[in-house]
Amino acid sequence: MGFFRLLLAIAVVVAHSSPLFGWEFTGGAVAVQAFYIVSGFYISLILNEKYGPGLTGTKLFYSNRFLRIYPIYWTILAASIALSLLEQSHPNAHTIGTLRNFSRYFDDLGFASKLYLLVTNISLIGMDWGFFLRFDGPQIAATTSFLSFHPRAFELAFVPQAWTLGIEIAVYLIAPFIFRRKLAVLVAVAAASTAARAYAFNNGLAEDPWTYRFLPFELGLFILGSIAYRAYKEVSFLRRRLVGWLCLTTVLALTVYYPNLSTAASVIPGFYTGQLLYLLAVFISIPAIFHLSKSSRVDRWIGELSYPVYLSQMMVIPLCSGAFGPGNIYPVIGSIAISVLVVLVIDRPIEKFRQARVKKAGIAPTGTQLGPGRPQRVRS
Repeated sequence: MGFFRLLLAIAVVVAHSSPLFGWEFTGGAVAVQAFYIVSGFYISLILNEKYGPGLTGTKLFYSNRFLRIYPIYWTILAASIALSLLEQSHPNAHTIGTLRNFSRYFDDLGFASKLYLLVTNISLIGMDWGFFLRFDGPQIAATTSFLSFHPRAFELAFVPQAWTLGIEIAVYLIAPFIFRRKLAVLVAVAAASTAARAYAFNNGLAEDPWTYRFLPFELGLFILGSIAYRAYKEVSFLRRRLVGWLCLTTVLALTVYYPNLSTAASVIPGFYTGQLLYLLAVFISIPAIFHLSKSSRVDRWIGELSYPVYLSQMMVIPLCSGAFGPGNIYPVIGSIAISVLVVLVIDRPIEKFRQARVKKAGIAPTGTQLGPGRPQRVRS
């Protein structure tokens, strides 16, 4: 699973830079939606097999999620601010330009707008709402078309792609109350989310940001991941190595081949045919891929890079100044290099602390086995 997660992160880097050796992969939006499904699977896994029910497990889940997300994010945020300061002192430097945008727009913004930007840049909470807001002079108001107004919230974010974490955090907050429910409840929530997306699409909300940034519409994808976890637990067929290899090969091939899939409207409004095919393939394949790779330390290490790769890309890409190197590989290599450093210096020590907290709480040792094979240390 780790290699697939890293490939999805690389797909987002490629979407923000240039095709990697001619490969465009899934594009950013579909890669993000695939991440939502994978995230739903892992949320259900750790909630049910690591933290357990009850207030103690839920509180530990929340606090360990905090430790997983924020130290790395704040590290990248600090580095991004430092690069923006470098740009201010060296006008020819190529960075994301957030401080330049602040200099241009900030004085005209009202108190509510300034507070929103401060809170979301630091806490991530509500960063995804920026795509449904317009900053009209001193006023801040809702809009269905954020691209029609300036400034846009992402132009005033130091790590603009971190808006997806706003959605992730919202899902974490509600997960203990939904993801442990019966399968029928999960199916009903996923169906309601999909129906809401289809209704909105048929009534004119068919463009960005409604296509993949609106939490109620994307919640169904997280729930699909939770349903995939139930399948992993109950269906022994999905724990066969041959099935795992077939699923992994299929998903990787579809990730590379994705630009050639059909862009015709699918049977579910709000999804293209190729997009729906790909996301369903990810949903079906996750249990088998997870079981295939869960005991591999190498795969786990590779997977740990996906989060910092996703966060660091917008520091690396501007620094390339359009010179992306042979096969446009520099943004990918640069993001991976930064991520290795972040994992070794920041993530590993915190991970030891997080695992120690779980042991001390006595909820679970280092992960619970679900089916044949060795128990896995589940990162939370």
